[in-house]
Amino acid sequence: MKNISQEIDDQKGVDEMDQMDIDEESSRNENNLLTTQNILNKHVNNSIGDTDNTAAVTIKKSENAVLVKHCTKWPLLIDPQRQAIQWIRTKEAENNLRVITADDSTLLRVCEQCIRLGLPLIIENVGETIESSLLPLLDRDLFKRTSSTIGTIRFNDIDIEYNPNFRVYFITQLNNPHFLPDICIRVTLINFTITQNGLEHQLLSLVVLNEEPHLEYERKVLLETMAQDLKSLRDYEDRTLEMLTTSEQHLLDRHDLIDNLTRSKITSDEISNRYHENESNERQINLARQCYVSLAKRGSLLYFLINHLSNLNIMYQFSLTWFQRTFHSCILDHDTTRRMSMTNLSNDLDPLQRLTRQRRASSLLSSLISSPRQSISEELTREQTPINPIKTRRNTKSFVSTVTPQQRTATLRLMVDRLTFTIYQLVSWSLFAEHQLLFSFLLTTTIEREINNNDDDENNKHITNTSDIIHEEEGGEEEEHHQQQQKTKLSFITRNEWTCFMSPLLNTINEDKLTFVNDLLPSLYSLCQNLLHDINQEFFKHSNPYLYLTRHNNYSRLSRFQCILLIKILRPELLLPSISQYVAEQMGSKFLSSGFADIQDIYTHSSPQAPIILLLSSGTDPTNLLLRFAKETRGSASHLDVISLGQGQGPKVEEVLSKALTLKGRWIFLHNCHLSASFMPRLRVLVNNFSKPGLELDSQFRLFLSTKPDIHFPLELLQLGLKMTIEWPVGLKSSLLQTFGPTGIVNEKVYDNETLGPYWRRLVFNLAFFHAVIHERKKFGALGWNLSYEFNQSDLEVAVLELESLVRRSKNQIPSFDVFCYLAGSVIYGGRVTDEFDRRRLLRIIERFYCPETLKEDYSYAGDETYKAPNLNLNFSGLLSYINALPDFDDPRVFGMHPNTNRALMYVQANQLVDMLVTIEPQYRMMISLGTSSDSDTACMAIIDDITTKLPRSIETGFGPQARHITFENALIKISDKLESKYHAYSVFFSLLKQEIRAYNELLELIHATCHDLRRALVGETVVSEILEETQRTLLMHEMPRIWKKKSYPSTKSLRAWIADNLVRITFFKEWTRLIVTYVEDKNPSPLPSIFNIGAFYYPKGLFSAILQSSARSIGLPIDQLKFTYQVLDNNEERQILQSSTSINDIANGITIDGIYIDGAQWDNEHHQIVDCTSQQRTHRLPPLLCKLIPKSIEDVDSTNVYECPVYLTALRAVSASEAAKHLVGTITIPCSETESFWTTRSIAGILEVNE
Repeated sequence: MKNISQEIDDQKGVDEMDQMDIDEESSRNENNLLTTQNILNKHVNNSIGDTDNTAAVTIKKSENAVLVKHCTKWPLLIDPQRQAIQWIRTKEAENNLRVITADDSTLLRVCEQCIRLGLPLIIENVGETIESSLLPLLDRDLFKRTSSTIGTIRFNDIDIEYNPNFRVYFITQLNNPHFLPDICIRVTLINFTITQNGLEHQLLSLVVLNEEPHLEYERKVLLETMAQDLKSLRDYEDRTLEMLTTSEQHLLDRHDLIDNLTRSKITSDEISNRYHENESNERQINLARQCYVSLAKRGSLLYFLINHLSNLNIMYQFSLTWFQRTFHSCILDHDTTRRMSMTNLSNDLDPLQRLTRQRRASSLLSSLISSPRQSISEELTREQTPINPIKTRRNTKSFVSTVTPQQRTATLRLMVDRLTFTIYQLVSWSLFAEHQLLFSFLLTTTIEREINNNDDDENNKHITNTSDIIHEEEGGEEEEHHQQQQKTKLSFITRNEWTCFMSPLLNTINEDKLTFVNDLLPSLYSLCQNLLHDINQEFFKHSNPYLYLTRHNNYSRLSRFQCILLIKILRPELLLPSISQYVAEQMGSKFLSSGFADIQDIYTHSSPQAPIILLLSSGTDPTNLLLRFAKETRGSASHLDVISLGQGQGPKVEEVLSKALTLKGRWIFLHNCHLSASFMPRLRVLVNNFSKPGLELDSQFRLFLSTKPDIHFPLELLQLGLKMTIEWPVGLKSSLLQTFGPTGIVNEKVYDNETLGPYWRRLVFNLAFFHAVIHERKKFGALGWNLSYEFNQSDLEVAVLELESLVRRSKNQIPSFDVFCYLAGSVIYGGRVTDEFDRRRLLRIIERFYCPETLKEDYSYAGDETYKAPNLNLNFSGLLSYINALPDFDDPRVFGMHPNTNRALMYVQANQLVDMLVTIEPQYRMMISLGTSSDSDTACMAIIDDITTKLPRSIETGFGPQARHITFENALIKISDKLESKYHAYSVFFSLLKQEIRAYNELLELIHATCHDLRRALVGETVVSEILEETQRTLLMHEMPRIWKKKSYPSTKSLRAWIADNLVRITFFKEWTRLIVTYVEDKNPSPLPSIFNIGAFYYPKGLFSAILQSSARSIGLPIDQLKFTYQVLDNNEERQILQSSTSINDIANGITIDGIYIDGAQWDNEHHQIVDCTSQQRTHRLPPLLCKLIPKSIEDVDSTNVYECPVYLTALRAVSASEAAKHLVGTITIPCSETESFWTTRSIAGILEVNE
């Protein structure tokens, strides 16, 4: 490029060509500036995200900051991690920023003040709706008065002068809010949710700053230099353009312009050269930083994993600040005794910054930090230079870490180990027991899935499990060998494998149901076929299928997760124990044994500023736990204030809290926060005040909060506090240890009370055992109790007192068992039981514990030596030894249930685990529906077409309008003449038929209407409503849409099975209408089906009512003088004879019904009675029943071994207390092999639907 000054000296006479030369040179200089500027822009934009680990630098580099600053409408920020609010607090700190919550009672008054004074305002915790009184503020509805020069706004019915400096920021912490369009058009919606990659950059800077601070410092200085260079170029460009546009003289007379062009060229060249030099430095810095990527990736992975847990329970909330502090504490020091507290102390990180400065000052490479940088503008005077001096690096330096690869590898292994386990432990303390194995499994599979996601990435070698961190190229053969070993242990999980795992569980296995496996994993499908067709059936007979697959030579090439996948498909009842083995093998057994925390552990990790939140399960009360802990810690509980929240307790809480802040070492326990939802916003404000500047809390102060899962509990407190679950002990052994423990109901004094006679110890132990049994039966679901009941320690305490009273009245001898069974079974415990069949079951259970046989020395609670009753003379210490010797896993027989009940329980638990996984990641269940489709709309359209093709728009009655038969309507008119005197009895069934057809036609009409609307919405012909959006999502999830559930009969089937079931039901009623038509035409002997499929009825109760009414009319007796009798038709010849007599003669001979399944037993055709299940199948079809009405005056022939079996619509039985009557069809009496008490305890019932 020509030298501009030389060009000016050579040309004294100037003309138009000279002017063109100047313009050309100016343009070339501008192009040079722009080229260098573009290079720096691209480099800085690619690197700026790593400049600092604070939220401010990360947000400033994004377009979100530009939108917040320059948007024409007020910004509404989606900020679940609270990074945006921290950045705004920093940005507006000098402007007297005001912060208020959307539910604060002083919101409008604070808004008025800020509008007048021009102060910035943050309105946080905004929900999905905004108060209507704030709409003028959103709309900026300004007008001018004649007497005022500034704008005026009418706000809160007051005219306020609008200060132009006023700014307002609306912030919501909701992860995925659904704002109405009315709100979206009034605000600028900006999403500040952090991404996994962004968090990884933050954590990487944090770990490098901690381990090798010189690298982070040099990188920061490097990026700052580039940013200064970019600013310098922009200033030269702006100044040049300003001179060119404002110049009124000839350009050659503007020496300042020529001088500026010259300097811009020199600056551009120097910056370009320095950029290439810095590129080499940055590559070396990034290469050294890259060694720590594995730790940052693991941290980012863990945060987003625990962030999704809130889908399981609203109380599982963990803030980003808490996670960053935990992450820093794990890398801060290798000595765990010096670890920081795990709670949110405040928003600042001053302690971390001080420690970083100390470590940086002590670094051996501190001399490398202060490298001299020469300025390119030293020759310029201040008047000529509008920018700050620019430092440059003249020589390329080599940034070699002082840490050896072996040391770094060992350190990283330790830090990743500590980070993974610490997060697992702290989060597990906050989870209920039903979610802990799920979390361990998710932790393992998430790491393995991440390996596959990064398989093609250069940094994949850094993603490993807790024992395998990185592979350094210079690490030597030993590290390579270790890396290879870990890779063989921890394999990756493909996307199709995970999608296949998210499919619904199969109750019965056949090849037709495995088509989805063939679509996703053809190789795994062939293995399933081989196992199904194996002659020896070794896989299905083996008690440990996971061990069988991992050790069998034929399956040695399978990954561990593929083994789990095979078990999930073919043997789902053993999925949970297999997952436990899988987690222990991949991650270590410690990731299965840290689920339950001790209050001491929680207290150790807590701080005065953050509350300790105790999450309660049904029937638990942590008050005694806290009182005992207070005594153990301080020697007494005088420093603990306990307040049970409820109506009117708010002022008392504020008074106690204000006093506690002025005293030393006070503990406050606010019990049952879920009962005081209106006080929760005020409680959040009170707790936030703990972190106010200038407030010094006593180090021994603690605030304990207990609550059940509740949506009204403040989200901010959940994220701020340290959580711990309080649950009932799992298992009979744990429950008995609690009852006879130091704080239990039955202590040594009560148990060893010799004044109550020789049988007192056995009697009180039987009561404790009974209490544990009825509580543990809940785990069996509907097989345990139809409804779930909260039996608690108070019930046991009252029962012990009543038992003691009865013993004393019996003069310290054996009390009346009947009296105590009534008191305990019908009053103390029975007072909680609302279901009549549960009450009957409760009485039968307590009779097993209070009968003369229970006082014998050789009595056993389960019929074997394992649960043999303790010796009558056993003292308290001996009893504790006896309890500790009981098995850890309960035998179902001790509950009076079938030994195979555990299989049913394990299947239900496995199904719940898969459903919970789908709740966290529903997109994978949807992917099964996609198949070869490229998008969800196409897949949903295919499902709609399949449904509308299979299901008719209405039930076709008769033979159709084109057939050579009379219509169904005409047949109903003529049938009265055909039946003559019998019509009065038969008309009940015809009314029932019309009612059923009407109900199904309404359902079919709704299904086709919804599919039609959804089809139009998918092609863009109509607006997608909330109902249609939910319908599309549930269809892709293979579930029945909610709008169909409201109209449909109760069902637990999946979508495909429900459609097939509808077709069966529709076919039954279609055939019934044809029977009526052919009967009128004299082509059929009866207008009623020979067998009624009761499972096809929309209202099954209506069939029993029709049988009762028609039989009463046929017999000629009132309904209240008749009773049902049932005969099981397990003989085909007898069945045909009875059916023919029913059809030809009269319905008084009985009606045959079919479609009832026995849940928990099976029918024995040889002995004509129900018996225990001989196979592992839980439900068995009952042969057809002949229902007949007889007068009540006729006594039953044999009622000794007859079981009155309740019949429910589905396997869920009563479902809930409010719907129990709806789901109970009725009762049938059937012969049984054992006593009625035996089957009542077994909880045998009939159901009309089996989910296959």
